[in-house]
Amino acid sequence: MKWLVLLLFVSISLNLFGQDAPKKPDTKCFILPKGISSKDYIPHTIILKFRSINAEGKISIRSTEIQALNIKSASIDQVKQLFDQGDPASPDKFGLRHIVEIKYSSTAGIERVINELLENPNVEYAEPSYLDDEQGRYDHSDIDRVDYSPHYPYANYYNYPPNDFYLDKQDYLEQVHAPEAWEVPIGSTTPVIIAIIDSGSQLNHEDLAANIYHNEADPINGIDDDHDGYIDNYNGWDFVGADKKNPKPDNDPNIVNQKCSHGVHISGLASAVTNNNKGIASIANNYAKLLILKVSDDSGDDRMMNTCLAIEYAANHGAKIINCSWGRVGYYSSFEQNVINDVISKDCLVIAAAGNMKGAKGNIEADKHLNQIEYPAAYNGVFAVANVSNIDQKSKSSKWGRHVSLSAPGRYIYSTIFDNSYGYMTGTSMATPIVASAAALVKAKFPSLTMEEVAERLKATADHIDSKNSSYRGWLGSGRLNIYRALTGSGPDPKPALSGIELEHAYPNPAHDYTNINFTISSSGQTTLNLYSASGKLVKSILNQFIRKGHHCIFVHLNDLHEGIYIYKLHQGNTSRSYKLLVDR
Repeated sequence: MKWLVLLLFVSISLNLFGQDAPKKPDTKCFILPKGISSKDYIPHTIILKFRSINAEGKISIRSTEIQALNIKSASIDQVKQLFDQGDPASPDKFGLRHIVEIKYSSTAGIERVINELLENPNVEYAEPSYLDDEQGRYDHSDIDRVDYSPHYPYANYYNYPPNDFYLDKQDYLEQVHAPEAWEVPIGSTTPVIIAIIDSGSQLNHEDLAANIYHNEADPINGIDDDHDGYIDNYNGWDFVGADKKNPKPDNDPNIVNQKCSHGVHISGLASAVTNNNKGIASIANNYAKLLILKVSDDSGDDRMMNTCLAIEYAANHGAKIINCSWGRVGYYSSFEQNVINDVISKDCLVIAAAGNMKGAKGNIEADKHLNQIEYPAAYNGVFAVANVSNIDQKSKSSKWGRHVSLSAPGRYIYSTIFDNSYGYMTGTSMATPIVASAAALVKAKFPSLTMEEVAERLKATADHIDSKNSSYRGWLGSGRLNIYRALTGSGPDPKPALSGIELEHAYPNPAHDYTNINFTISSSGQTTLNLYSASGKLVKSILNQFIRKGHHCIFVHLNDLHEGIYIYKLHQGNTSRSYKLLVDR
């Protein structure tokens, strides 16, 4: 009887702590996250990265790397090397030259095709080509066309009030102390380039045209004068064309109808022409130029594609700030993190919308299930922005989290729209370019700062708003943007400095095929994050590298593990922190 009880105990233990047993031979390496359908990625398209490639650095459908894939579930129709880094001997720190887009034909599901590709030891990752969504809402009933009837901007409280016609509709400028900031001497004459990666813009808009960046090295003459692979990209670039079902990139990032006004609205907040006796003002105060990169089609559909191509383009064409007022719920892309790592290494600041929640109640308990992490906002190194009201309370629809860097106004924000018009929009989409505009002004004031230092300055000088958001304490970044303090260096009373490391509960937990692990470290250094079985056996090394101080959000695939209880442990120096994680199938 004792032996029977012991056998039963061992059987139960193996079911509960099965992670110590060998992995199932049929375990898949890739599973589409819950809730993801074929509408969320480009059909019959896979992004793949090779671990090593040929000495010439060129990959085509006839290359040995492609032939060696030898997949049975699909036939490869087209192969496109996404990033041609030029001379194969030139530095390629993050291996972008190894990344290809594969178009294939198959009756099999995309999971099966990807998992067959992942069986090849030379494949580092393979994943769908995901689509992204705008993070702003437009009220079509709230359009103001230019009206030059008698109009009185807000009172002349400061020595330098710009004369922009609709200044009184921009109460957020006073909220972030822009009027005081405009009195601070800048000195720089070189504008900072902000890349607007969005639905496109209106390049001849009366309040944008003078601040549009033009690539003088490649005038429109049918020749690729600057040899960058883009012909006549004088005005920016359209990475999609008119119809995303049949993408045909071209050199015209203009929008053609009001339904695509999202990008025009973002453009005005980032760098509308200020003090021109018309339209609106922008925080950057004409110290920023706009590089317009269109990543959606002309239908007015809010889905974005080819965003990574645009991000890398921006970094290679002089942008110091990359505005991403769009995102995608809950599923991580190795490809996107790969590209973001590369552009950060080129001293770019990627600023992204934290995301909006549809149907939010404005109550933290009621909205928890809606507050799913969005990418690119949650990628390592990205500066995520939440949306607050004009009284510094979290907007009902705004997402929150430890990965948020800063908050900014985002409710009923007035800016440029299509056809020389102006209107209101709401969302983290709007808060994001407000921060991008402020970052440009800080960079203009302090040109020797790296963009990482600009970001830290914005965070260090923000106004604390936790007292007005007690339920979201610590989840709205370091506070609400204060551009005057960012320029003058005068900050609020500092928050207590973090000593050591902080590890948070994984989300989701219990988890199915993935989870997100957030942690904060007070000093840069070699850091490890490992996953152990309940009996203490190492089952997955998640992170083992030099990490900069600050907050980090790590996406962890779990579909190669059995269900059961695990322990994730963060270690740096002589300090460790750990929590339990339940994997539930």
